[in-house]
Amino acid sequence: LVNSPMDIRNERILKQFEAMVHEFESLDKCRGKEFTLLWLREYQTYWQEVSLYDFDYFTDEAMTTTPKLSVKNGKETIDYSKLNDFLFSPLHKHWKNFLKLRNDSDLPVERFSFLVVYQNTTSWTERIELMQKWRSIAHSYSDLNASVWEANSMFVDQMLSLKTLAMQAS
Repeated sequence: LVNSPMDIRNERILKQFEAMVHEFESLDKCRGKEFTLLWLREYQTYWQEVSLYDFDYFTDEAMTTTPKLSVKNGKETIDYSKLNDFLFSPLHKHWKNFLKLRNDSDLPVERFSFLVVYQNTTSWTERIELMQKWRSIAHSYSDLNASVWEANSMFVDQMLSLKTLAMQAS
């Protein structure tokens, strides 16, 4: 979960986020980038294609009113200008479930989640180790205010605290 609004127009922040996702996807037992569910990757593709052709097959509005491309250091910069059309497109509307939106045209995404898929984590030792790695990665990108959620995290936390308590009691 990224718990703070993220300015995707800011190249430094965008690269920082992409680096964090890459770290999650580079861990052992990760199924790979192609299994990650991340709305931003699909939005980037959508944004570039709609900007390039100045046309979206699924919107009722004429795209001639679309703002001109933002250019920074000779490169196009993505923004949220096409987010509404993206989220109402029949091909992309499922991404709404990953986003918490707010009524702010500048940074409309208050927070969002993404899903990285891992496999063969059958033992509790593996799950604990993986959870600790995830938390370490999220912590190292504190500017993004990211947190980790996993269905078994409460059991992982209990096992970690029980180990400490057992050592103290003996």
